[in-house]
Order: sequence, then structure tokens, then C-alpha cells
Amino acid sequence: MVRVDPPDVIELPVPEGLTCVLVHPHVEIETSRARAVVPGAFELSTYVEQSTRLGGLIADCYRGDVDLIGESLEDILIEPHRASLVPGFERVQRAALEAGALGGLLSGAGPSLFALCHPEARADRIETAMVEAFEVSDVEVDSWISPIASKGVRVWNDPEGQQ
Repeated sequence: MVRVDPPDVIELPVPEGLTCVLVHPHVEIETSRARAVVPGAFELSTYVEQSTRLGGLIADCYRGDVDLIGESLEDILIEPHRASLVPGFERVQRAALEAGALGGLLSGAGPSLFALCHPEARADRIETAMVEAFEVSDVEVDSWISPIASKGVRVWNDPEGQQ
């Protein structure tokens, strides 16, 4: 997004074959609790460092550089504070990387984690590693594998005129 109000969205190119593994543990995290663990302010240098990762991710998408996308997938602002809310988080993230993921992060406030991979053939192995890592913490999960769509969210009308 270029602007939030009014919304201004620019489509980013997605490297062909980029795939997402999403694992959702059966753990409830209240939004208020997830917000409470995050400090109200950060050092400017931390914001700058996180911004370089975001800039790198955008550039990597335009260049189609999947390996550099992995290097850009690190959240040094929010994730370090929220990770403790997800049982086994570090183990699951490490398992994804060891199984071949480019990188992975906490999804929003959690508790879901995602990992990106390329090519799609690695996705099954990464999914298994993440699920097994959660099982060590006795946490049940649901998991999915999906290619990243080259087109973003779209709204269309169905034949009956409903959206």
C-alpha cells in the first residue's frame, strides 16, 4: 500500500512458483494480549533496519529473486515480542528453514506461522517439518499449502449479481 486513507494499492509481481505453507496451531491469542506484549515505541535504528527488509522484499519481488526474498523475511519489530505467545514458535520456524523454506514469519498477531518456498516441490517437506515441530509441544494444528497468486485480491460479481 502506498497510502491507507484513502487506500492506494500497487500490485507487486510475484516470482513464479513461490509457494506458501501455512500452519495454524489450535491456540487462542486474544488481540489485546498480542498488542500488549509489543512495546509502544522502538529505537529509530530498529525501524530503519526493518524498513530495509521491507524495501528488500519489494525489490526482490520485482527482480524475481527468490533467494533474496528469503533474506528479507525477518521481522525484528513485532515478532520477537509475540513469538512467546505461540508454544514451540522458535522450533517450528527453525524446522521450516531446515526443511528448505526461504523464510517464515508469524502471520499477523498469530498464532499462525507461514513459510515461503520455491519450488513448490519442497512445500510438502516444509509442511511436515512444521507440523511435527508443533507436535513436540503437544499442539494440534491445521496446515495448508498454496501457491502465491500472481494477481492480488479481486472482487467480482457472480452470475446472480452477488459479490
